[in-house]
Amino acid sequence: MPFYVAVNGNEGTVAEDLLRIYQGLAFSGPIPAVGGQVIRVSYFQSAGAATVGEQLASTLINAPPGGGDIFVIGLTSDQQITKADGTVVALKTLAGFRLFNPSSANSKLIDALVGYDVLSCNFGGYVVFDASHACIDFNRDLILIHELAHCLYPQSDFTEEAREKLAVDVENAYRAERSLPLRVGIKGGCRSDAEAANECAGQSMQEAPSEAGPSNSFFGFNRCVIASATTGGPHSAEVNELRRLRDTVLLGTRWGRQFFSDFYQTYYEFAPPIAQRLANDDRARQTMRWALVDPLLMFFELAVSYPDVEAELQEADLQIDSLSKVATLLSRWISEIPTDIDIAGMSAEESCRELIFAFRFLWRTPALRRQHLTQLSFLKEIPLKSDRRALCALNRALAAVGASYGERSRIVGKDAAILRSTTSCGGCAPWARP
Repeated sequence: MPFYVAVNGNEGTVAEDLLRIYQGLAFSGPIPAVGGQVIRVSYFQSAGAATVGEQLASTLINAPPGGGDIFVIGLTSDQQITKADGTVVALKTLAGFRLFNPSSANSKLIDALVGYDVLSCNFGGYVVFDASHACIDFNRDLILIHELAHCLYPQSDFTEEAREKLAVDVENAYRAERSLPLRVGIKGGCRSDAEAANECAGQSMQEAPSEAGPSNSFFGFNRCVIASATTGGPHSAEVNELRRLRDTVLLGTRWGRQFFSDFYQTYYEFAPPIAQRLANDDRARQTMRWALVDPLLMFFELAVSYPDVEAELQEADLQIDSLSKVATLLSRWISEIPTDIDIAGMSAEESCRELIFAFRFLWRTPALRRQHLTQLSFLKEIPLKSDRRALCALNRALAAVGASYGERSRIVGKDAAILRSTTSCGGCAPWARP
């Protein structure tokens, strides 16, 4: 597929950004074109493992003929751009854009004009948001790879919203390779505007991570690439269950969000090449599912369900033996991940969620609970300060997840009347229910 950079005085900056994405590019020209001159871009395969930038370059530049041409142009922040609905805006309100040729809307790779701001909002920079809604940099090469990713998706097969989310997935894979913070959602803008509007609070996650759309997303870059490759796609029952566990168990707490962010960044350092291999090898896909994915899915199910069946351990010796083994395995598994929690500055309601999560899923032995409660006490984060009703509710919720009298006294205080209120949570605040 012919790939060109427009000659308008900014071609040097565009070439610099393209080389930052992938160094195996060559430039020739300028050559005449409709409306001016362009520089032709060529791709050369590297000897090592393909990076996200190389895979994108290979797909867009070395695709079979007939896929259409792509033109990239670097523009300035105040350049006026006419949107699809006819409105005219400054480029700095968009950061980048792509225009498709309607006559090639059904092509896999589309005739496209990709434009982006080479002045980075008049040198003030652009930002997008991470999982904690903190501002993270949206630099020129990130804008460019994001806009180029749109050229992979035919307009006839994808809505604008779906293409935008898929482009975020490609951008995040590129970010992960460079150990950059991962982006959540599609919002963003000039840093000065975001800071003026107090949008860089970083206090809570405002929206869940975007999901990849249709199953033919770019090189499988969705949130569960290996599970997707082995179970039939990003919307299989197994992947949906992983998302459910992520959204309902992990992302509801500060610890869970931090754990997911750290895990996800490491995961994307190795997962995409594996998923790409699985997508093209039935035997490898079946082996990976049998040896890794299915056991892991079952282990997650046990990890979530085990805390709620402790009472059943009394029913039979066989249950005691088998479930005790499960408990041992889960405790060994949990021991491999950090289990410290941080409730500094949290309200009683937020602290309650965090502590119940820790008691159910992280602190699975009395020794581990004692260690962490001692640390929280040393930091003066417990006992919690709140009204009597809230402390009663928290005490009942902690009792329901197996916290001992002594453990609860360290968290809610030593008021005997509060500590004795361990009956049903029917009257508790909703957040205090396990």
